[in-house]
Parts: sequence; structure tokens; C-alpha cells
Amino acid sequence: MCFIKMKKPLAAIRDANKALELNPDSGKAYRVRGLANAQLGRWTDASKDLGQGQKIDYDEGAYEMQKKVSKKLDELHKWEQAAKARAEKAKQRKSKRAAASAAADDDFGSGFPGGMGGFPGMGGMGGMGGMGGMGGMPGMGGMP
Repeated sequence: MCFIKMKKPLAAIRDANKALELNPDSGKAYRVRGLANAQLGRWTDASKDLGQGQKIDYDEGAYEMQKKVSKKLDELHKWEQAAKARAEKAKQRKSKRAAASAAADDDFGSGFPGGMGGFPGMGGMGGMGGMGGMGGMPGMGGMP
């Protein structure tokens, strides 16, 4: 219990583990380890240890701490469920966007309905007729 008061939860866990090796029915060792886990924010482990300690040897102070730990654990579960729901919604939005993009690609084909078609009246470049002689360019005499 001393390490708990000194805010050294890892040392408390180490000592509690050693005590449980020697005496697996030590309610106090479970309570100490549960309190240390609570200090570390390990709510699931804290709840298990405090519950086991209470089964072996009921303690009113540990009961109050167990209620606080259970409340934190419930909050954690709600937060995890909300995070999972947000992730699922994001996945659905991404899937909808991908489906909409694929549908848009199918609608447009090459990007223009009906294709490019061409430019009417552009039947070549007038006056260039086969590039013979490059007429109009002095000193060029022509192309072989």
C-alpha cells in the first residue's frame, strides 16, 4: 500500500505480483494491484483485480474504488463504441464516394458524351499541299 501512496504504481504491481505468487488468496494484494492499475489508467485490469480482491476479502474502501473504476471502464467502452461507429461511417462515406466516382466514369466514358467528333471545316491546312517546295520561304528551294 505504501507504493500506492507514494504514487509508484509499477513498484506496487511488482510487489503485489510477488505477494500473489506466495499467497494466491491474498485479497489485499489484488486490491493493491487493482489500485495501482487504476493509477496507470489500466481500467480493465484494475476492475478485474479489485473484483477478485473483493471476492476473497470484502473491503468498503475497495468497494468505493471499484465503483469509480467501473464508471471509468463504462466511459471507456462508450468512447470505443463511438470511435468504432465513427470509423464505420467514414468507411461508408468513402465507399459511397468511390461508387459515385465509378458511376460518373461510366456515364462520361472518355470524358465527353458522344466523343470529340472533330472540328468541321478544318480539312487540313490550306496552302501546305504536301509541303512541296515550301513555297513562300526564300532560299529554301524545296524539300527532297
